[in-house]
Amino acid sequence: MKTVRKVGDVLRLFTTTNPQHSSSEIAKALGVSPSSAHELIHSLAEIGLLHKVSPGKFRLGKLAVSLARVFEDTDPLFDAAHPVVSEFSKTYGETAQVAALQGDRLVILAEREGDHPVRVAAKVVGPESPLYAVAPGKLLLAHMAMAALERLLKSTTFVQFTGFTVRSPSYLLTELSKAMEQGIAVADKEYVADLTTLATPIRNHAGSVVAAFGLALPASRYAVQPRALQGIAVEAARRVSARLGYVEASSRVRRPASAST
Repeated sequence: MKTVRKVGDVLRLFTTTNPQHSSSEIAKALGVSPSSAHELIHSLAEIGLLHKVSPGKFRLGKLAVSLARVFEDTDPLFDAAHPVVSEFSKTYGETAQVAALQGDRLVILAEREGDHPVRVAAKVVGPESPLYAVAPGKLLLAHMAMAALERLLKSTTFVQFTGFTVRSPSYLLTELSKAMEQGIAVADKEYVADLTTLATPIRNHAGSVVAAFGLALPASRYAVQPRALQGIAVEAARRVSARLGYVEASSRVRRPASAST
């Protein structure tokens, strides 16, 4: 099991902003000896999960791409999210995405950049974004089991990106309680100056929160119409949830009680 976890740790190092890593970088990130990292890396390269691009440099291999394609073709959340993200981003001109949680980082399942002259790039919120400073991260943390959340917070270092960034676990827990109560998370200028992100929960057929629909836009534009933008996010998440088979309690048809005999 330890080897499987290390394989996961290695693969998670490869992102869109850091697509290549050297064996020494991987060894340092994993906290293992260069020889141990070398053995693991070359085993992953042999089966196609990694690809050697130059001496000592690796990137994701063809098997990883193939597995990603399988996921895209078979995952119901991926299929449900894409048309809604595309529709809402096109209609309202804002950058939209659907994100899920994998360990301590976001996984972006669908995204589309807005078309406003002043807009937020689609990659601003992604796997390398701190969960406590962006709305999708906050929303998903709010719905995490308490034991798992406490473990994650113990290993989290709170970096002060702006003067509005969450500074401590206790303050974050207050924010998460608010997100649970209101059904929406907002991170206003907490990660990047003049960036507001908001997120609402996406539920599967059983009612479990499996992802978040998020909007990312300039804080100055959010300040003009916060309620309207929150409503947009809520409606988008509702549509994705409906495509996953979720039926809201208020929409469920109740059967008439049986007549007594």
